Amino acid sequence: MSTEIIVKSGQLEKEGGGALTRWQARRFILTSTQFSWFKETDLRTAQGSIAVGEITGTEKQLGERQGRTNVFTVSTGQKSYKLAAPSKDERDEWLLALSPATHAEYAARRLSWLRRDRHKRRRPRKTTCLKT
Repeated sequence: MSTEIIVKSGQLEKEGGGALTRWQARRFILTSTQFSWFKETDLRTAQGSIAVGEITGTEKQLGERQGRTNVFTVSTGQKSYKLAAPSKDERDEWLLALSPATHAEYAARRLSWLRRDRHKRRRPRKTTCLKT
């Protein structure tokens, strides 16, 4: 990962694919451009990632799924990922942070901040000293 701003990070369980679906604990990091997951033992090498622009939707799952509560789905045009948060509040925070509208709004705000900061740096304030 580069020096991007982390929007949200935390521990989630991810449902594995294949015939025998297993849930595995992973560390997830969401930046303004990537949603990546890592093994707790190796935070340098992502096990997988999704470009934020590829996220087409998120959905809260009601009830229980294989003994897990607080489950939600992150969808791209090609695949859906089932994730379980440790609490309802945590799940809702992830859903808000991952929603495409939130990312568009965040990106727009971030651009606005960067432009404003750049503008401030270009034009230093003029100060006048009064001699008495």
